[in-house]
Amino acid sequence: MEHGQTLAQAARSGATLTGEFVVDCHMHNARVAKFFSRFEHYRDLITQMNRIGVTCGVVSNLWTTGEHWQAYPEMLAMCETYPGRFWGYLAPDPHRDDHRTEMEKFAACPCFRGVKLHPVEHKMDFECPEYQYVYAWAGERGFPVLLHTWGQEVLRFHKLAQSFPRTIFILGHSGGEEDAVRSAIEVAARHENVYLDTACSYVWYGAVEAMARGAGACKVLYGSDAYWNSMEAAVGRILLAELTDEEKRQILGLNAKRLFHLDQLQRG
Repeated sequence: MEHGQTLAQAARSGATLTGEFVVDCHMHNARVAKFFSRFEHYRDLITQMNRIGVTCGVVSNLWTTGEHWQAYPEMLAMCETYPGRFWGYLAPDPHRDDHRTEMEKFAACPCFRGVKLHPVEHKMDFECPEYQYVYAWAGERGFPVLLHTWGQEVLRFHKLAQSFPRTIFILGHSGGEEDAVRSAIEVAARHENVYLDTACSYVWYGAVEAMARGAGACKVLYGSDAYWNSMEAAVGRILLAELTDEEKRQILGLNAKRLFHLDQLQRG
């Protein structure tokens, strides 16, 4: 990225975002049969992150919704192999009797910075007792909670935000569908502890601008959903949005830096 370039100019020229702090808040470390993936291994993610200029990513492992015993060792290996480039979400399986003990155990590892919950995969309700335990637990420790959301279920976070005021809720995909995203914007605008993420395989024109203007750029986080979705497209829709560079920088990484307690990091 050349000195004096705007972020939009850097995007159009294909420049790497050198000197910027970019955090992908919605990444995965697993391939699954129902999604096409360009990547075979997290080494491939690092190559792509270096090319684009993504400083680091916060990652969940979908083994936690299947072969649970593999999840945390794989996450630790990923974070230890590339320190400062990957951070982990604790992803408890509420069907397991030991999930509370495992959260306590791995929360002590500095590479874990948040919690990821997937109600569809878990077949759990947002307000079920086990999820409510996790919300309260995460709020006490300052761990943001990223939840998969789709459709008008985002409106339920009016109640959850009020019930758990110390917990930071990140609405994964921001509800996905256009009407749901607009509802999610309303929720995030009303509640200080609710944030939006931009991870989605398709978005409607002006979605990022609507999020930033409706809820404030300080309430929006860049996410790509890699392995599966394109990091280039996810970053590009922010770089080319009709927003100021200051607003874009908040979305690209400064908001996540604050929420996940990340310091300026050297790339590995």
